[in-house]
Amino acid sequence: MPHNQRYFYQKPFLSTIVVCLLATSFPYKSFASGDVIPSTLDIHSSYLNKIDSNQKQNVAIPVARSLQLDSRIEKNILNSLKKNPGHNLGEQLPEYYTDWGWNVRDVTSDLKSHRQSKGSTLTTIAIIDSGIDDNHPALSQNIVSDGRSFVPGEEGTRDQTGHGTMVAGLIAAKGKISSIAPSIGIVPYKVFGKAASESEWVIKAIKQATKDGVDVINLSLGTYKDPTNKEDNKVIKAYEKAIKYAHKKGVVVVASSGTDGYSMDNQKDLAKKIGNMKRAMHLPGGLKNTITVGATNRLLQPTEYSNHGKKVDLSAPAGDYGPDWSTSGIADIKSFVLTTYPTYLPQSPISQALDLDQGYEFMIGTSLASPQVAAVAALLIDVAKSKGINLSPDTVEHLLKKSTTPFLYPDDKRKGGTGIVNATNALHILRNLIENGSVRK
Repeated sequence: MPHNQRYFYQKPFLSTIVVCLLATSFPYKSFASGDVIPSTLDIHSSYLNKIDSNQKQNVAIPVARSLQLDSRIEKNILNSLKKNPGHNLGEQLPEYYTDWGWNVRDVTSDLKSHRQSKGSTLTTIAIIDSGIDDNHPALSQNIVSDGRSFVPGEEGTRDQTGHGTMVAGLIAAKGKISSIAPSIGIVPYKVFGKAASESEWVIKAIKQATKDGVDVINLSLGTYKDPTNKEDNKVIKAYEKAIKYAHKKGVVVVASSGTDGYSMDNQKDLAKKIGNMKRAMHLPGGLKNTITVGATNRLLQPTEYSNHGKKVDLSAPAGDYGPDWSTSGIADIKSFVLTTYPTYLPQSPISQALDLDQGYEFMIGTSLASPQVAAVAALLIDVAKSKGINLSPDTVEHLLKKSTTPFLYPDDKRKGGTGIVNATNALHILRNLIENGSVRK
């Protein structure tokens, strides 16, 4: 299930597969089916109530919610915008949208990496998620295949929740907003439908994407399993087998760490936080042969909501509620991440207040961190391909981890891996290696 994410919006799509959504007060074992959820941050009422009461958080997600901001967060941000009318531009100037893209500027060094490579559709990223809005003006040119749905009864890959389209925007959006790899190819593999998702569907999607010849797989989703439980252990082994298969075939697998703010280091301690388990492990993020990605904020710090520890390889900017949230409870929309959203789904009051076109929304969560690393991985592969070189997944991971931007505080490496992904540095190192003959055909 995608990580227990405290999602910015309340959506009817997070059910059984815990991606990175906020867990509710329902017991984890209460769902007979569905175990994976997306890894975005679900800021709905149960999360805010948890903050107010410090109640114990359990890992469980009810039926997917519709895209509705919790009224408290919505009111908080809208009041702030009223006090700062400069954010509201009736005439949408071309630079208005890019002004919000702090995360892309961080990863690309103010778009300098675009001078080295924007990617090409010869290199593809499988987005295993809720589908993509294939008619979105910022994404339609990058979708190189219809992909496939693994949700029973849903044949197409139309995004009905928004999560997959948001993930896609961080990878390949062009036009009003910038992205990491605006010319890269993307393919939707749908595992989230109107209701829940199953690990079985995700595992099948990993295998199919590998067979289809994609270069990178992005998994902005997650679940917790107990390795001492016979049925859970079967699921763990199945994930491991599928990812090992992808790795052997030369596919780079990138996954979010989860959005519960838990340490992933000790299975017993993690189980105590989740409840109803003897031991607990997060997956697919955290597994061998997977590049596991945590989230950072505008201050170059790991976010409080990001799962952390030794299993996190590196991080990417995915936003938080702002520097004043923990002390004064004031949310700052400038600390959120702007990305694409289905043009046919309702627009949020926040984007309306900011005069954004339908099809663009703000979000936070490790679901947004993982695709930025996946995008940089794809850029490296694409550049190497142009030189007749096939980079192995291990080489790609090495380049990503060697080229990161340092955290604000060095000790944060214990939480967020080697640092924050940096496309410019990674591409520069790769080109030097190619010129020196250190990477051979």
